[in-house]
Amino acid sequence: MGSTRYRALLNHCLGISGCLVFAGWLAPTMLQAADNSAPPAAVASAPIVDGTSVPRAASTSEALQARIATLVQNLGDPEFAIRQKASRDLEALGPVTKSALLGALQSQDAEVRYRAQRILVSVLEADFQARLQAFVADSDGSQSPDLPCWKTFSAMAGKSSQARQLFAEAVRAEPLLLETVEQNSSRAADAIANRCDSLIASLARQRSTIGRFSEPQSARVPLGKITALMLAVCVPNVSVSDAEGIRIYQLFHQSQMVEELSGGAKEQPARRLLGGWIERTAGGNLAFQSMWLGMRYDLKEGLVPAEILIKRTDQQPYVRQLAILAIGKLGTRSNTALLEPLLKDTTSCDPNQEAQTRAKFRCELRDVALASIIHLHGKNPKDFGFERIATNPQTLYVQNTMGFADEAHRKAAADRWQSWVQQQPAATPSVPVSPGSGSTAPKGPVTEKAAPKAPSAFTPAKSPPIMRTAGQD
Repeated sequence: MGSTRYRALLNHCLGISGCLVFAGWLAPTMLQAADNSAPPAAVASAPIVDGTSVPRAASTSEALQARIATLVQNLGDPEFAIRQKASRDLEALGPVTKSALLGALQSQDAEVRYRAQRILVSVLEADFQARLQAFVADSDGSQSPDLPCWKTFSAMAGKSSQARQLFAEAVRAEPLLLETVEQNSSRAADAIANRCDSLIASLARQRSTIGRFSEPQSARVPLGKITALMLAVCVPNVSVSDAEGIRIYQLFHQSQMVEELSGGAKEQPARRLLGGWIERTAGGNLAFQSMWLGMRYDLKEGLVPAEILIKRTDQQPYVRQLAILAIGKLGTRSNTALLEPLLKDTTSCDPNQEAQTRAKFRCELRDVALASIIHLHGKNPKDFGFERIATNPQTLYVQNTMGFADEAHRKAAADRWQSWVQQQPAATPSVPVSPGSGSTAPKGPVTEKAAPKAPSAFTPAKSPPIMRTAGQD
């Protein structure tokens, strides 16, 4: 299985522009262990060539390099036995043969090229598995692993035992994807797109095999693959299209990811990694989807896209309404200032205003803002006149229930809230209120969140509408 991965990569590289592409793309990290960071297991078992033990640390020895060159030359020897022995000896030497084997891929002799590719595949796989095994065995995290994207992952998800398990799962699932995005960011977008294509196609095949009437959860994408895609997008200097972002977002709703984020063994690192993804995508056209994930899983990072969306007056009312509710759910009292300007916004939250008029009930953005402000102060909007308000575990309150039958009721709620504010000690910040506001249930402390700062990982498009996802009504 593993050798198939590397053989496919070699064929791809040779088909594009020769082995030099491979040398600059994959080899630096995959083969670096030969020079200065080979896993203890690999060092302990030195290769035997011609009956002589050759330490891996001797990779810079002129004698060893000369021996490797001779072995590579013997790959094309007329005698089969000599070719076979040369292949075995080169494979036994391991990663120190990297440069010579890469050069042999350009040989004029087809036999040399064929054997060099097979040996290099075996060497790469053995070296990778040794480094991954050493990483998993390092339970206290005392060593810095030579594995792709670990620096990005550990900065986002930490270095706990659970985090290391999640990372190992991602690397096992998508080693070439992670190696690609770390070594060559210009190829990252294509690599991510190809993996998305593959996973979506796999899901479609699973569903067609399972049957039309079975549960959607029956078709599954492994957690490691979803984690690897999420990590790949978060690597610095990687930029992918909104279309790929949407497809990755859809994978977050896969049952394995949902289970892990909702009490799984690796819940905490998975949540931290998803929080990083939310911040990375907050500034682009996936802001709404990122905010929705923050609300669904109670991730404070959801405040970043929410703060951006409430300031974008070109967005639909339902988008801004949810952004206000996100701040109410995920924020603290210090976020009140973000909502205060909306206390004068009379925009209807329901585009069907005629229906609201017939029902004699109207929910406006100023009403949602007031209800959220009251909640941020640990109070219940119903106590301030929001008679129809209904709670929702994901969105804080049910959309379009934070309104009033008429302006008299709206003003009464605003006056009641203003009266409560004025009765509080001086330490409580004064909240300016315009006609039309309400109240909320006690809220636990939430870690403060800085203002939006992370650039988007996605290529900006020409102001497409924020996509609405099924189940968000």
